[in-house]
This record gives sequence, structure tokens and C-alpha cells, in this order.
Amino acid sequence: MRGYPVYDPPHKVEERLLSRERATENFDYFMQVRQQRAAFFRDWLRRWFWVRLTPDKMGVRALNRWGNRYAGLLLHHDGQGVPPENAYHSYDPPWVGNYARCNVLFDMGIA
Repeated sequence: MRGYPVYDPPHKVEERLLSRERATENFDYFMQVRQQRAAFFRDWLRRWFWVRLTPDKMGVRALNRWGNRYAGLLLHHDGQGVPPENAYHSYDPPWVGNYARCNVLFDMGIA
């Protein structure tokens, strides 16, 4: 996952727990980076898994097949530290190192 961009919103709390103002700031950040993240994710899938995502049914099916095969590994917990699904919701620990896979899960949703 080396080199995978970190999703780094200004307020690292579940958006549903934020004030309207802070949630809006997080949403604005998302809108600024979403296209670049989606493009990076598509390129990453093509480079490392030979999966080509397209904005049609075939692309959705390709992502679904990849997700069925590999997405569970993104949530694998080795028993040490915080489980990835907890980090995904709380941004704690940050989405780097062993938690960089949270970035991939996030980008699956915007691809």
C-alpha cells in the first residue's frame, strides 16, 4: 500500500457526530479530492490486479468481483492494535501503515 494517498479530512470523527459546520467542512474536502482519489483507485486496480473499472455495468461487476475476492483482506485483523473497521469509522489510528487499507475501502465507495 506504499504510496497510496491518505484520505485526510479536517475533522477525523464520524461525520454523523459532527456539527453541521464541521460536517460541511469534511464534505467540502471530500468534494475536492474525490475525482483524484477515484482515478488513483482505478489506476491502482489496473496496475496491481489487472482490473479495469469503467463507468457502466461491466465496471460495477468488475469492482464487485474484486471486492468479493479481496475486500475482506482489507479488514483482516491480526489481533494487535485497533481493528481496521474501528479505525475506518474513527480515523484513529490514522490511515497509514497497517491502516492504509482503510483508504482503499473508502475509495471503493467512490469509484
